[in-house]
Amino acid sequence: MRPESSSRFLLSPLSSTQRTQFRHLATGLLNQALEECDITTHEMDAHWKHTRTHQGLKVYKAKSPQAPSDLMVTGIVNGNLHDVMTCLYADDSYNFRVNSALLMPKDFLDCEVLHAMDSADDDHPFRFHGLKWCATKWPGASALAKNRDLCYFESTGLAHATDNVTGALTTFGYSILESFDLAQCGHLEDLSIVRAKISIRHIFRELPIGCTLVMTHATVDPCGSLSSWASDFSALPQLLAISSAAEVAESIRLTKVLTSSGDVGSPTTGNAWPKPLSFLAHAVCCICQSEHPKMEKRRVMDTIVGSGIHVCKRHFCAGCLLGRPLNPPPCVANDHSFAAIVGMRPLALSTLSSLALSEYSADENQTHATDKRKSLPLLDLDSDDEEESYAVYISLDFNSSPFDDPMKTSSTAMLNDGLGPQLAQLTARMDDT
Repeated sequence: MRPESSSRFLLSPLSSTQRTQFRHLATGLLNQALEECDITTHEMDAHWKHTRTHQGLKVYKAKSPQAPSDLMVTGIVNGNLHDVMTCLYADDSYNFRVNSALLMPKDFLDCEVLHAMDSADDDHPFRFHGLKWCATKWPGASALAKNRDLCYFESTGLAHATDNVTGALTTFGYSILESFDLAQCGHLEDLSIVRAKISIRHIFRELPIGCTLVMTHATVDPCGSLSSWASDFSALPQLLAISSAAEVAESIRLTKVLTSSGDVGSPTTGNAWPKPLSFLAHAVCCICQSEHPKMEKRRVMDTIVGSGIHVCKRHFCAGCLLGRPLNPPPCVANDHSFAAIVGMRPLALSTLSSLALSEYSADENQTHATDKRKSLPLLDLDSDDEEESYAVYISLDFNSSPFDDPMKTSSTAMLNDGLGPQLAQLTARMDDT
C-alpha cells in the first residue's frame, strides 16, 4: 500500500492548445540538446573548462560566451539505458518521491507531479510530458542558507537518431527540464524556500558493454543571494544524481516487487526501527522468505503515516537480486501523430559526437568476434561517503504558506493566462536556435 497522492497546489487542467504547445516545446528542446552535443564535441577545448569529477562524470564550466550553456557534464555511468530511464521516469507524485529520494538521498526535500500530459505505454517506454515541482537543499550551502525549489516542464523518453558514421538507426534516451512559472505553483518563501530556475538537457546513449554515455548541458539561476562557497552549481543534484543509476534502478525494482507483494509499503508509526534479531538466526530474504547464511542488503523505500516515505535496508538472496525486468523493446515505435503536430525533423548524431562513439557502436557480433576490442575509458571515481541506511522524508507543510490564503489566490482563468506568453516566448527561442 502506498500513500494517497493529492496535490497541495491549486491546480486546474491544461487546455488542449496548451498541451500541444508544450509538446512542441519538448521537440524544440530535444533538437537543441542534440545540437549542443555537436557543438560541444566539435570545439571542446574552446568552450569548456574542467572543474570537477564525480563518480565517472566530468563537470565543465563555460569559458567562452559562445558556449552552448553555462555547465556541461559528460562521462560514463554504470547501468544500461533501461536503468538510467527507470531512475528518471515518474508519472505520479508517489513514484517521483521514491525516485528522487533514492537518487538524491542527502539533498531531496519534497516533490509533486503537477500535470501529467503524456505517460509511457508499450510502444513508447519512458515517455513523459508534464509539469513538476521539486524542493532540494542547495549544494555547498551552510545550514543557515535557504533551500531551493523548482517548478518546471519535463520531457523524457526514447528516440531514434541516425549515426552518421555507420548509417545505422540507434536509440538514445533523453530527459529535459525547463523551468516554468506556473501561477498555480506558488512560491514558498514563508518556508525559507527560494524559487530557482534551471534549464537541463540530458542525452543518454547505451554502449555495447552495458554502460551508458551521458552528455548534459545546463543553465542554472539560483534567484537569490548565495555565499561565495555556495555559488558553485557544478554539484547540483539534478546534474550528478544519475551517476548511481544502476544501484537506484535496482532499488526501484525491489521496492515495486515488495510493494506488489505487500511486504513493504504498509504505513507505520513514527517508531519504524526493526526489532532486534537473534545473533544465531539467519537473515531471511524479504521477497522469497528463504533463509541463507549469505544475504545482501539493498536500499528500498517504505511508507509512513501520511504521505511520508523512508529509506531502509532489507535483506535479499542472490536469486531475487538477479531477477531483472525485461528491457524495453529495441525498436521504439515512432509517434507519427505527435510528429505531425509538432513538426519533428529527423534526428542525427554528429560524426564527431561522443554520443556516436562508433568504435563502441559496432555490430554486436563483430564486437564479440575480435579480441582487440578497445577498452572503455572509465573516469576516476570519487570516494563519497556512504549514505545513511535509514532516512525519513516528510512532505512539507504548506499550511503556513500565503498560497493557501483564498484572498491571495486567483481564479482558474487568471492562473492560466500566464501560460500563453511563456509558451510563446519559449517556442520562439526554440525556433531561433
